[in-house]
Formats: sequence, structure tokens, C-alpha cells
Amino acid sequence: MNLKKIEYKKLKKKVDEKGYFIIKSFLDSKQVSKILSLLRKEFNSKKDIRKSGEYFSGMNDFQRLDIGEYPASSRFARYFFKFPWNKNDAFSQIASDAYDVRSNLTNYQIGLWNGIKKTSSLKKQTKLSKFCYSYLIQYPVGGGFMSCHREYYSKEKRGNVYVVYVLLTTKGKDFKKGGAYIKKNKKLIMIEDKAKAGDLIVYKGNNYHGVMTIDNDKNLDLNTINGRIIFTPVMN
Repeated sequence: MNLKKIEYKKLKKKVDEKGYFIIKSFLDSKQVSKILSLLRKEFNSKKDIRKSGEYFSGMNDFQRLDIGEYPASSRFARYFFKFPWNKNDAFSQIASDAYDVRSNLTNYQIGLWNGIKKTSSLKKQTKLSKFCYSYLIQYPVGGGFMSCHREYYSKEKRGNVYVVYVLLTTKGKDFKKGGAYIKKNKKLIMIEDKAKAGDLIVYKGNNYHGVMTIDNDKNLDLNTINGRIIFTPVMN
């Protein structure tokens, strides 16, 4: 995907009107396969932690299994945290591109990802007010979900009011039931009935959205990478 070809004024208008937009083939199939291969290669269910605390520049990557109620939402999902100082170039470039899509929609923090990356590439752990990272989220077959919620709305006019993530799985292939949805004008819209792996999803953050339970009629297996998987950039 050539980011320079994205017409942000039109994209913003469409997202604001419809509540969401799908940018098709943001990643090609080779890029998707590479990310999933790296994830499966390093995955070990014994590395799951339940609580991670504050994030610091220089900290190691980690994976966290979230089950229960949290300030933002209730959920059952596994998070794989990827920090740019840990030789995560394959993840960081995609995260930077996705982050700039979100930034361009608000004309805010454009190019900030790489700027903060340079200042936060420290060998020792140091607390910084701002730095970028990314994570993959796995909603496992057998019950993965996220409750209906909306993003914390910023008081700043240009604030973080858009949700941006890349699909790494396809409904009908990697899982059969459930998936992402938004609520718009009292109507439930199932996003992944219209999208596939490699597509970039953009939400208007103040619209309610969530993830319907993934294949809840199947046995739960937390020892393999399965179900619904997405990739998203984050600002600490």
C-alpha cells in the first residue's frame, strides 16, 4: 500500500459518515504470512503472564493473557507486545505506516512514531512519558471476545478518536463465527463479513464496537495460535 495515494479528507468523511472504513490489501499475502510465521515461531503458551504493570523504554517484549473486566472493556484475548527497540523491524515498519494513517485522519502526531523510536532506543529501562509500540491480539477459537465499548474520548479536538488495525486472519478461513462489529444508528455491522487478512480497518472511535465471541461452539485451545488475530500500533 502506497500511503501517499490515500486521500485522507475523503477517508475521514467516509469514516465519519459510516462509522468505519476498510482499506483493502494494506498488506499483501506475503507480509501477512511473514508476520504470522514470526508469531508462531516465538510463541510459547508457558510465557503467558496475567499482569504487566507500567511500560518502560528498554523493556523486553512479552505476551499477556487477558481474561475478565478491565477499565476499557471486558475481554478474553492474548496480547503480544512488540517494542521497536527489540529488533522488531518487521513489526515496527507496518506499525509506523498504520499509525500514520490514524495521525493523518486528525492531522496530529504525523511521523511521531519514528521520531520517538529514535529517542527511546535505550539499552537500560527508562521511564518516558511517550513512546510507540505495537501489539498483536489473538482472540482464540473457543471463546475469544471483546465487549462492546468505545475509545476514551480525548478533550483535544485533534485527539485520538480513530481506531486503526490490520487484520491478519480471515473469517470463514481462520474462524467461522463471531468477529469485529460496530454499532451505527442502532444497527449492528459485522466488519469481517466484508474484509480479509491484510485489510486495514478504521473506526470512528466514539462509535460503540467490539468483537463477537470467536467460534464458541468449539473446544478452547490456548496452546496454539488460532482464531482471530489483528495487529495495531499504540502510543504509550
